[in-house]
Amino acid sequence: MATPLAPPHSEWLPGHWYIACRSRDLKRKPLVRQLGGLPTVLFRNAQGQAGALLDRCPHRQIPLSQGWVQQGALTCRYHGWQFAIDGNCTAIPGRCEGPPKTAHRASAWQVCEQQGFVWVCAGEPGAQPYVFPGLGDHTFGHFIWEVEVPASLLCLAENFLDGMHTHYVHAGLIRTPRKRQRMQVEVERSADGVEARYLNESTLSGLIYRLLAPGVRRLDVFGRFQRPGLAQLEYRTDRGDQLYISVFGVPEHRMQTRAYVVTTFQTALPHWLAHGVGQPLFALALYQDKRILQLQTQTLQTDGQAHFVSTELDVLGPHIQYLLAQGARPASPLIRRLEIET
Repeated sequence: MATPLAPPHSEWLPGHWYIACRSRDLKRKPLVRQLGGLPTVLFRNAQGQAGALLDRCPHRQIPLSQGWVQQGALTCRYHGWQFAIDGNCTAIPGRCEGPPKTAHRASAWQVCEQQGFVWVCAGEPGAQPYVFPGLGDHTFGHFIWEVEVPASLLCLAENFLDGMHTHYVHAGLIRTPRKRQRMQVEVERSADGVEARYLNESTLSGLIYRLLAPGVRRLDVFGRFQRPGLAQLEYRTDRGDQLYISVFGVPEHRMQTRAYVVTTFQTALPHWLAHGVGQPLFALALYQDKRILQLQTQTLQTDGQAHFVSTELDVLGPHIQYLLAQGARPASPLIRRLEIET
């Protein structure tokens, strides 16, 4: 059983699963990640199972990531102490009296591997890791990015789910300022998340949707945030197309988030064509968002404290802030309906 860790980060929720890395990136050598402010080393044992330990040898606090994997155990480069994926110390070279003690173990995360990702959890997990819709289904196409974003999890998630900035930050790509439409929005907050349903949107005015959804007359849009760090946009069309853009944010530091962007789609276009057209355009939108978040973070770091003024147009941002502030406690439910132009 892994020793529970309690990361010193206000946005890191105990009992929830976070992505530590992609499975394909964890090979023979130890891999280092910052998870909720804690340096973490990931490695595989002789059977290929993944483990995640605090990147500190309990003996003299040397980073275990500077060592190597030997016979499936992570070896400290200072005195050769060896550790299994569950944190147990399996060998102390030169020690003659008995096996290693419990006090010699390294702190470890709970680990699960699913859908091509290595997930970690602080403490006892309350559920299974999130399942990305369509990922692994041959009827869906997909592409995945991993990117470090200079922003807090709150700012990252709000930016991604905010439809009002798309007229300016993504002008012409997603929406244009001159083509707005009035719509009803239903917001429903549950114990662990919040969802906005945009009820009467016809189509979007940007280049992405003209190329990827020609001939579409109606578009159903859903924006949702789910603790601990999932922000997701879902699009459905009147001809049966489905598109999910899921951003799973993992706080590394107070103003640094590692984002795993998983885009899955089922469309009338051939997958190769939708992939070839969509991937560079979505990458451009991601770059534009990263730049605006960098500007926001520079201001927040200078001022030292966030002072946000919100209106009813900030549909999901205040709810995300509320959900993250609740920690492990369930949030109070809420249902709201409003009218906006987007």
